[in-house]
Amino acid sequence: MNALLAPLSPVIAGQVFDGMLSGSYRGYAVEVQPHSGYPIKYLDSASCGGVPPADVNMLRVTLAGVAGSQSWHCQSSASGALHDIASRFTAGQALTRFKPGEFKFEGADPLGDWGERMGEKLVRRLGMALAANADPALQQRLIAAGLFGELDGLRWGGHPYLPKAQFIPGGRELAKQANMDALLARAQPAVEGRLRAAGAADYRSLVEAKMREAEDRLPGRLTLEVEAGKARVQPAERFRELLEHAARIAQINAAVNRA
Repeated sequence: MNALLAPLSPVIAGQVFDGMLSGSYRGYAVEVQPHSGYPIKYLDSASCGGVPPADVNMLRVTLAGVAGSQSWHCQSSASGALHDIASRFTAGQALTRFKPGEFKFEGADPLGDWGERMGEKLVRRLGMALAANADPALQQRLIAAGLFGELDGLRWGGHPYLPKAQFIPGGRELAKQANMDALLARAQPAVEGRLRAAGAADYRSLVEAKMREAEDRLPGRLTLEVEAGKARVQPAERFRELLEHAARIAQINAAVNRA
């Protein structure tokens, strides 16, 4: 795997280690990793004598340091039942005969969507407001700003469920969505006296320092997955094209995905 990634390293002034290429591009930290699998979740029927879907070679690119408030994900969908069925038996050229499906924030991966809804219900019971995907207003802003056009430029094969994109906010935004401000406010009276007695910084300064630390350790991340074909990675020029799409999506997100 390292040998496959090595020709791409000059594009991001990066280094390859343990099957991953790390570097930087247009101010973002970049991680690149080839992998194989099926792009949506599915019920494992192998134990019942079924056959799992055909693996597809993918290239995953993550930009770190991307600004934005809400989590979201979006991917291509099947244009019809036959497109979906065919993709479960082959990841090859036969899939290019089908018309590409629509890009969707929900509905392309029903099993994955169900898992996210269950997760959201759980965290709400804990008093947190974390959402797995964008609200309708943000979805429309992303579309109007050109998200679907950028993703359409990354249809590098005929697989119905690629490309796909996901954004996860940084640690500071996630803390806000988890109602950490309210939790910290309740703790403030008990903690502030101890801090003064110890000659430490005031409570708010300490909280702000911890928020910055959370953002440094967990920056906002945009991840794209594209079909890589038999080669498993792309030539350097096409890799650069992928990075340009990723950088533009990051800029779109920073512009329209605000609190």
